Amino acid sequence: MSPPGTFTSGIIAMALSYGLSLNNSLIYSIKNQCTLANHIISVERLNQYMHIESEAEEIIEGNRPPLYWPVAKKN
Repeated sequence: MSPPGTFTSGIIAMALSYGLSLNNSLIYSIKNQCTLANHIISVERLNQYMHIESEAEEIIEGNRPPLYWPVAKKN
């Protein structure tokens, strides 16, 4: 028999069991919320990337190096 004012081992085990299951539920809930936030942000990023101005052309005729580049010109 337990001393008065204390809990039995069965009650303590049940409290630990419920506590650990609540902890797992909290972790699962937070993980799902983070995953959902990542999916929402990925859609926003796609929308931003669709409206980025394109880069300059690969070849700009007025700004090309000489034909002998990068070899030094012989005099």
